[in-house]
Amino acid sequence: SIFSMSQRLQYELQRWHAQWVHAGESLKQESSLRHGALLQVEALQAKVLQHENDGRIASVSLRP
Repeated sequence: SIFSMSQRLQYELQRWHAQWVHAGESLKQESSLRHGALLQVEALQAKVLQHENDGRIASVSLRP
């Protein structure tokens, strides 16, 4: 009886540990994807700013 309870607890601990490891791996993957997305956003923001600046320069240089 005690032995079977011990086996059951060991099984549950292994199952919880596997879930914990999987959750940690998922978190790392999501964090990596988020970081990549933030880098893309920063690059796009820089491009938009550059285009806005280019537009201002063009409009100033076109004035008589």
